Amino acid sequence: MYRGPACIIDYPALESKINGMIYKPVPDLTTVYCSLKELKDYTQEIVESVQHDTQWTQIVVKYSNVIHKFRNISTLHAQLKNGTINQRHYLSEVGAQFTEENSFQFHLTDFHHMMMGTGEENNILDVFRKSLVQDSQRQSAEPVECTKYYMDQIDYFVRYMFALEKEAVLAWSKYLMVTGKSENIDFVEKVFKDYVSQQWRLFNKNGCGPLKAADLQNNHCKEQYHSTAQQQVKMKCSGLLKPFPESVGCSGGQWSALPVCYSEQVNGRVECKSEGGVTVCKATCSPGWGSATHPLPAEYKCPKPPCPSFTPHTCNNCTQNSVCKDHEVCTGSFGTCLDTCLVKPCGVNAKCSSSNHDRTCTCVSPWKGDPYQGCRSQDLQWVQTGGVLSNAVRSNAQLAVCKAIGPDSGWHSGFVNDQCCNYEYDGRKHQANSYEVHQCSTVKELN
Repeated sequence: MYRGPACIIDYPALESKINGMIYKPVPDLTTVYCSLKELKDYTQEIVESVQHDTQWTQIVVKYSNVIHKFRNISTLHAQLKNGTINQRHYLSEVGAQFTEENSFQFHLTDFHHMMMGTGEENNILDVFRKSLVQDSQRQSAEPVECTKYYMDQIDYFVRYMFALEKEAVLAWSKYLMVTGKSENIDFVEKVFKDYVSQQWRLFNKNGCGPLKAADLQNNHCKEQYHSTAQQQVKMKCSGLLKPFPESVGCSGGQWSALPVCYSEQVNGRVECKSEGGVTVCKATCSPGWGSATHPLPAEYKCPKPPCPSFTPHTCNNCTQNSVCKDHEVCTGSFGTCLDTCLVKPCGVNAKCSSSNHDRTCTCVSPWKGDPYQGCRSQDLQWVQTGGVLSNAVRSNAQLAVCKAIGPDSGWHSGFVNDQCCNYEYDGRKHQANSYEVHQCSTVKELN
């Protein structure tokens, strides 16, 4: 990199080397970092999006000077490279940013303290993470941790902070090279490399890595820095699926349980627990219910992520009358609930009613006998009458049943209407004023 006693700096090689330091620990930085204008705009967006959080506001105020200076010299460096300003202007503006008391090294260390946290203060990523979650919770009751929005915001913030630091170092190195102080570049480069390594290790030190499960909606925590120690993530599954557990915690580099999304058991319940890092679920039918195709409880085990969803069989076969409706009974050991009168019908000419999972049979008048075996036409006779008796045998249309002697001198049955016995003979309708009515022998004729 150095050429001859004059220590001529190959700036493109220096830029490539410094870029390598930042690209190595921060994956895909180049896919996010497009321009300094984008960085500047995004910094403003960050400050505005979390302005309600006191802790974040205090951090921004405390370190606003170094953020402003780093952003300013990075912008000047970009303008120098694209020819917007000349070298003299660049040296004048950058030189005015730093003095012996407020040197670039001082501000680089200040930026490092912001990234790492000092004393009781959290590092900048944990502060941003907390602010992001709190701000989202104010707007919606839905969990934000490990959603795609959460991941995108964390990724962009991390890459932005490293990119801003890197661009400031490049801008200052350019200033040192042009002003003939290239002997100081090695020191700045060494400090920068050490700081970046410390910052990246810290951001990834306490995370728990990927959090995944089939049908889990907030499954976008992938990198170590997406989570941190003591962080609680509320689970949310797609559709009607339920999560186990309802929330997981990050501790010691591991999530407290392997999450799983499961369907609720119809006429039963699902119980899940974590045993030695394995998620175990058991689906059982409620008392009075069972499954003809799966008589035993359904069991599920997941030893490693991502856990598949658990959909237990349905408990749609009854085993006791008590689970059926009041007018129904359970048919068989693993049966179905059916109307009691359909399962155990009454005898002929009897009416069936059901309640409390049992039936009651009664004979339909004027039929008599055992309604459970069948009601028969006992004590009935034909009576000569010119009117309708109160307990005459009637049709479904409530017309009294009658018989009369026809033109062939034989008896023909019909129904009483308009005080006549109406019957059919030889394809024609006939009426008879003299007829007999079928009735119970105990009923007297009406006047």
